[in-house]
Amino acid sequence: MNCFLCDSASEFYTTHNYFNGPFCEVAIDADLHETEFHRCKNCGSVFSKTHRELPVEKLAQLMAKGHFAWEKIKSSVYENRIALPFGTAPHLQEAVFLNLLGKNELIDTGNMLDYAAGSGHLSKVLQKYFGLPVINYEPFAKDARQNYITKNELQKYSLVLNCAMFQCLTKITPFVELCDLIAPEGALFLQTMVKEEITPDYFAHMVFSPMCITVPTNKGMQILMERFGFVSSIYSPKAKSWVLFKNEPKELEEKIRKINLELFSHEIYYKKGFVDFWK
Repeated sequence: MNCFLCDSASEFYTTHNYFNGPFCEVAIDADLHETEFHRCKNCGSVFSKTHRELPVEKLAQLMAKGHFAWEKIKSSVYENRIALPFGTAPHLQEAVFLNLLGKNELIDTGNMLDYAAGSGHLSKVLQKYFGLPVINYEPFAKDARQNYITKNELQKYSLVLNCAMFQCLTKITPFVELCDLIAPEGALFLQTMVKEEITPDYFAHMVFSPMCITVPTNKGMQILMERFGFVSSIYSPKAKSWVLFKNEPKELEEKIRKINLELFSHEIYYKKGFVDFWK
């Protein structure tokens, strides 16, 4: 089975099950009793062969039920002040990062789409605390209290946001669809986890839920950037987020340097290609 990031051959990596975790019922309902993961021989990214072979309806069921379960788990944990054994998306830090870039005119925050928005946590934070409106699109786990647009209403956007979707992919098609929504002078905001090498401990942390099924490497993301025409990127460690540019803003590197100097903090990292921050 080929890697969908770089289309290279893969080999068996390990098996994994969810029987001892909070997503046991969700996994069993989707017929995920033991999941077989493969590793790409070229870029080193790891992905679930089992998930890729699931019938489409089973995968859709898994993503919907799994994300609803995750929302309940997060609410229960935070209400009872229990420490999570795994992290959640840093929505406040993401919003600060986006606002910082917008104020410095490095991105256009006037026409933003959150693709695979889930329950819309990020858009709520951006709207309430920074006055930045976001359009939400979600194919699986819609929140009845949130407004979404339909697939037929999707257009081109100056900035497409995508938080925690990448590790849920079984194929490249959703990423292709996402990139097609970026305006010619627009950019992609991507929140996920990427590392140089997939160690056993890191892998176990990343696949805590049956929805997290792809663990990309820096090399895999660099290949993906080249494949889709992105030329440079910036990264915020606090937001755990990248912004990928097809058309790099003028004097981007110098402007990032000035922002960091102004804040007396290495808030943002810049690189031609993919910012391989995590080794």
